[in-house]
Amino acid sequence: IICLNAIYIIEISSMELIDTIKTYENPNGIFALSSNLYVNTIAYPYESPGVVRIKSYDELPVEPVDIKAHDSEIFCLSMNNMGTFLATASIKGTIIRVFNTYEGTNILELRRGIEKAEIFSLQFDFFSKYLMSYFFIALF
Repeated sequence: IICLNAIYIIEISSMELIDTIKTYENPNGIFALSSNLYVNTIAYPYESPGVVRIKSYDELPVEPVDIKAHDSEIFCLSMNNMGTFLATASIKGTIIRVFNTYEGTNILELRRGIEKAEIFSLQFDFFSKYLMSYFFIALF
């Protein structure tokens, strides 16, 4: 459950609260989740503008990875199927960055343009070969 300043992780079958995560102010409920059955990783805005935390809920404990993805607030996040790549966009919408989720390293930077745009969606294809983006530029 995504709230303004917290995320609650719940085990659906038992309705047990697994974790409570404090987040940076998140009025749009921005987060990313790996869609693989065997990979349980989440990414969300954390502590300050532009910072993303990646946290794993797999059986082997792994320390969370914090990434300073942008200088301004995060507007869109997307994780690939295996939870190995994270794409990010800020409220400026001029740059899309892709990070390695295990190390937090920036592996790709795509400049969309110089005009401000709202990037509503980022999506990897199933094999992580392509990254699609849907955005809107206000012309007035």
